[in-house]
Amino acid sequence: MELFHDNIQHKFVLTHDGKEFSTSYRMLGHKFWDFYYTTIPNEVIDESGKEILLNYVLDFVKANHIKIRATCLSVQEFLVNHKNLKEVLYHPYSLKLV
Repeated sequence: MELFHDNIQHKFVLTHDGKEFSTSYRMLGHKFWDFYYTTIPNEVIDESGKEILLNYVLDFVKANHIKIRATCLSVQEFLVNHKNLKEVLYHPYSLKLV
């Protein structure tokens, strides 16, 4: 398993069991990022790779005092299921599942 932050392409990448998972962000400010796209291999049924990746991402943003906006549905769902992470959300932005 390999997990890294590509700060040039603005994405986090996990290679797990030969499959690549990633989530991309755009910088909206010095410490304000928008996570807008997550890729999960089509053949993956077990979502443990996505869980590993997004846990790493949220640990990273917390440790670096970065606030986020989640326009990506996968990241939104993750945050809804992990309400203890809402401190990383940029305010007044609120998380709503449509």
